Amino acid sequence: CGPGPSGSLQVGSLVDMVILPPNNRNATVLAMDANGVLLYCIPGTPPYSTILTPPDAGWGKAVGIAFSSDTLFVLDVLSNAVWAYDGKNAEFGNPPRLFFDKETPSLNNVIDLAFYGDDLYLLRDSGNITQCTQSNVAFSPTRCKDPAVFGDPRPGHEPNPAVFSDATFSQIITTQPPDPSFYMLDTKHQGVYHFSLLLNFQRQLRAS
Repeated sequence: CGPGPSGSLQVGSLVDMVILPPNNRNATVLAMDANGVLLYCIPGTPPYSTILTPPDAGWGKAVGIAFSSDTLFVLDVLSNAVWAYDGKNAEFGNPPRLFFDKETPSLNNVIDLAFYGDDLYLLRDSGNITQCTQSNVAFSPTRCKDPAVFGDPRPGHEPNPAVFSDATFSQIITTQPPDPSFYMLDTKHQGVYHFSLLLNFQRQLRAS
């Protein structure tokens, strides 16, 4: 399940992937290339591919995806947009809508994104996190903390850093209950940082 011919489509280099909940296609992983081609990986079965309806102005540079509550979010850094595709059973046939309403933070150095509940987490190449809470009412716009600060209770460490200077974060992911959490991959020390959804440090995971 990867780049190459898939049905009538040609799947390019993959930009990101997400884990899927149970769905009608029995796919466990969904990946996307830079042209909006989706690749559904199905254990024991050839993959299925389809293509997203592009934004009206076309794609700028899609670099990441996130999935939450039957909605697929696509990070397009060149268009300075996060596109939201509302779907059902992991199918996304509708045109996209913009996640941000009135004000959009600069996304030019964002390298990954994750979503949980109403909160969108954007990882920048500096190691900072921008946390945006979407509004479900017309009179209240989406609000962002830029940067969002971490909590670090370890002795001898800055208690509320905006960035972990001893780590190089490259990817982020959130996990669902019973232990909803926020994880970031540290490529500098080949480890994973575990945080609460409020960005409070919990532990580091590293190979022995």
